[in-house]
Amino acid sequence: EFINLFPVYFEQIAPPLRKLGLHAFEDINSFIAAMEKTADVLSSNVLNVLFSIFGGVASTIYVLSIAVFVSLEGDNLRKTLSLFFSREDKKFVERLWLRSEKKVGFWFLKIIIGCLFLGIASYISFLVLDTDYPLSLALLAGVFNFIPIVGPIIATFIIFMVLALDSLSKALLSVLIYGVLQQIENNIVGPLLARKF
Repeated sequence: EFINLFPVYFEQIAPPLRKLGLHAFEDINSFIAAMEKTADVLSSNVLNVLFSIFGGVASTIYVLSIAVFVSLEGDNLRKTLSLFFSREDKKFVERLWLRSEKKVGFWFLKIIIGCLFLGIASYISFLVLDTDYPLSLALLAGVFNFIPIVGPIIATFIIFMVLALDSLSKALLSVLIYGVLQQIENNIVGPLLARKF
């Protein structure tokens, strides 16, 4: 449906972009040629993109599995770690371990609260914009926020593609609002929670 409606969307978007001096929007053929050049550049960097996507997912899974392991085996791990130190250093190492556990726990709680904030704020904004599937898209926004760096990018792309099937203006506005919410979470909510914890 998006592909069938693309010429209509193009005719609506092209005039303001032409005024900005973007030559790719002169006509549909020049736009397709510009997209082909962009696709060539992107395909040459596809390995870097794949490494960054799967690296972010892999590091998230790694951190979560280590966190679960440490939380399940915390006391045994602390006792085993203290075997490597002298009697004088043992108490210091145990205190350091407990402080580290506490800090990591607060960091994890900060991430969870940030994901909840982004999910709830996205849900409210999707409801206000009267978009299709507001709950599903908000859940997607909150869950993908857990994956560092690439998660929000993937969520933005999916939100745009789903909403563009209904209305391009709603899709662009939703992506803009999601970007603003992402910045609020990264620059205001996250630091406030970090200071609090």
